[in-house]
Order: sequence, then structure tokens, then C-alpha cells
Amino acid sequence: RGGDGTVRRVLFEEAMEVNVLSGHRVVPPYGVDGGLPGAVGHTRLIAADGTVTEFGASAQTNVVAGDRMEIETPGGGGFGSPS
Repeated sequence: RGGDGTVRRVLFEEAMEVNVLSGHRVVPPYGVDGGLPGAVGHTRLIAADGTVTEFGASAQTNVVAGDRMEIETPGGGGFGSPS
């Protein structure tokens, strides 16, 4: 069985520049010895006005107070037959 990812949510309390460097946003983590691949990750900016922007593996953006960033890390690929 592969590993579970995690979700991190960050609420910004002031304006700032944010840089994101991540991986496995398009190609999932691979499985080994017959194991299935894991899930891809996601990085989203939820603006204070409700607008949602999805980012790729690397991004730079400016945020303001009230914006939130949600980072879902990818799940790990499995090892061995899932059955």
C-alpha cells in the first residue's frame, strides 16, 4: 500500500509574496514491484473573494490578508501487488 498525502492550509494575515516549489503535480509517484502509483498533489490559492487558482509544480504569486493557500501533498506509490 502507498503512503497517504497530507493537506496543509495557510491563512495569510498580511500581504506578501509567496513562492511554491513542489513536485508530482502531473506525473504521480510511481509504484514498485507491481504497486499502483500514488495520487498527484495540488496547490490552490483561495482568494478572500472566493476565487480559486490552481498552481502547477512551481509558482510565484502575491497574496493579501484573508487569502488562503491549500497544499495537498501527493500520496506515495505502492509496493507489491495491491491484492
